[in-house]
Amino acid sequence: MKRVFYLLTLAAVLAFTAACNKIDTVEEECTLSFKIEAPDASVVKSISDGLQADHLYYVVFKTDAAGTKTNVEDTLCNVTFPYSLTLKLAKGFSYKVFFFAQNTALQAYTVTTANGYSAILEADYSKILTGDEAADAFFAYKDITVNGAISETVTLKRAVAQINLGISDYDIFTETAPSPLSKVIVSYKDIPSKVQLLDGSVIATTGTSAAVAFPEANSPMTDPSVLVVGTDSYKYLSMNYILAPKPSTTLFDATYVFKAASGSEIASVVVSNVPAQMNHRTNILGQILTGSAVFNIVIDETFDTPDHQASF
Repeated sequence: MKRVFYLLTLAAVLAFTAACNKIDTVEEECTLSFKIEAPDASVVKSISDGLQADHLYYVVFKTDAAGTKTNVEDTLCNVTFPYSLTLKLAKGFSYKVFFFAQNTALQAYTVTTANGYSAILEADYSKILTGDEAADAFFAYKDITVNGAISETVTLKRAVAQINLGISDYDIFTETAPSPLSKVIVSYKDIPSKVQLLDGSVIATTGTSAAVAFPEANSPMTDPSVLVVGTDSYKYLSMNYILAPKPSTTLFDATYVFKAASGSEIASVVVSNVPAQMNHRTNILGQILTGSAVFNIVIDETFDTPDHQASF
C-alpha cells in the first residue's frame, strides 16, 4: 500500500509541475483593430472609385527569418470599405499582415500565399471585360509589433494597372461618318498573368504568340464619357485592367478594332510598346477615327507617382 501511495503522489507532483510550466509559457493575446480603406475616387464618376471591391482576404505572417505563415487567415465576402477588422495575436511578437480585396461576384483574380510573405496574384482575363470597373483589385502589407492593443489604419493600393484609350477626333468623326461608332474589340499581347505582390515582380506572362482578347464592348464609354488628362479632355473609348509590375514597367502591344452601329468595321489600330505599371493608369491618346492614327502614350500619377511618358 505504501508503494501505491508513493506512485500516486509522484504522478500528482509531475502533473502539478507540468501545469505550472504550461501556465508560465502561455502567450498573452492582444486585440488588434484594423480600419481597411480602399483608395479615394480619383477620376470622375465610377472609373477608379474603388467601390466595386467587396471581397476581403487576409493572412498573417510571423516576422522571422522564414516569414512563416500563422494560422490566422480568412476570406470575407460582401464587405463595405472602409471595413473594420479585429484580430487577436500573441503579445511580444512582430507580424506582417497581408490584405487583398476584389469583387465578390467577378472573382477574376486568385491569390496564393506561402511562407516568406509571398503573395502571388494570378489573373483570369476571360472574366475581365472592357470597361468593367468590377475588375479593380487592391492589396496592402502591414508591419506590426504587438505589445498591447493596437488600432491601425490600412490603405489598400491597386494591384493592377488601368489602360485607357481616348481620342481627340470623336466629334469630327460623328459629324462626317454615315454610321456612329458602336463597339470596340480590345486585345493585348504579352501582358503579365502572374505577379508577386511582395516585390512587384512578374512571374509569368501571356506570351506574344496569342493575344488576350477581351469580349466586344460598347464604345464610346458613357460612364464617364470624357477622359481627362491634365488640362485636356478626350472621348473615352475603352478601359481595361491588367496585371503589371512595380516599380518598373512592362511593355505590351495593344490592338483595337472599332465597329459601327451597322456592324461594319470602321478602323483597326495597333499600338506597340505600351508601358504599364502597377497602381498607375496608362493613357493611350490621339486621333484614331479620322485620317492617320497619331498617339501619345502617358503613364500618369492618378494612382501613384512618379509620372512616366512615352511618345510614339
